[in-house]
Amino acid sequence: MTTSEVIFDFEKLEAYREADAAVSLVLKGFGKWPARYRWLENQLGRAALSIPSNIAEGNGREGVRDKIQFFRIARGSLNECVTGLEAASHLGLVSAETRSEIRSRLHRVVMLLGGLVRSLRRGAVS
Repeated sequence: MTTSEVIFDFEKLEAYREADAAVSLVLKGFGKWPARYRWLENQLGRAALSIPSNIAEGNGREGVRDKIQFFRIARGSLNECVTGLEAASHLGLVSAETRSEIRSRLHRVVMLLGGLVRSLRRGAVS
């Protein structure tokens, strides 16, 4: 982002920024997998993109229950992403280093989402 760009509220959330960074790591290796694994590449890409997308959508919701629901959906997509990442790793499509880096980022997102949900339940975040 350049300094003259408009920054949306969801972009200020650390959970969103970490999820966005994880998506970048996931997508970086795409297009290099054998064609017979394109289905896994597509599934992993959709799951990864769903994480920051649901964080952004949830942050834009008015009600606490709606926000929490979207953050839960993001967590579910994150779990799906980890599952796809593990399958890709087992097939030798993702290096151990990349796998570890993505898992680390995703773990951080889980922790941050948990914090957001706890804050919402306590009424600390609108």
